[in-house]
Amino acid sequence: MLFGILYALAMIHRGDFQLHARYMIATGLVFLFPGLSRVIYTAAQLFGLPAPSFYQLQFTIGALGLALIAWDRVHGRFRAPFVVFTALWGLHLLVWQLIPGWGWWQSFAAWSAAVWQA
Repeated sequence: MLFGILYALAMIHRGDFQLHARYMIATGLVFLFPGLSRVIYTAAQLFGLPAPSFYQLQFTIGALGLALIAWDRVHGRFRAPFVVFTALWGLHLLVWQLIPGWGWWQSFAAWSAAVWQA
């Protein structure tokens, strides 16, 4: 869903190269999470460091969004795409944390598990 929103915003802003490019970069950040997480996790194991938790890896992508906002600010630009991405990523983390306690989700998960076991 996050990818879809960011991609739609990129298409809406096709005429403005700066906004379009930043929204497309933001769509890439959504897909960066799985690969980057594996690289970080594997590197931690190779160097004998404790493996980062799933949430630490999620926060890494959020921190990358904040870094891109800072990059734009340092270079005298302030454009919305990375702010939008970071806000949506934060909302994603919040929902990820809250959804297991929602009754409709628990019902769906129980139904889904029953279907797969049948």
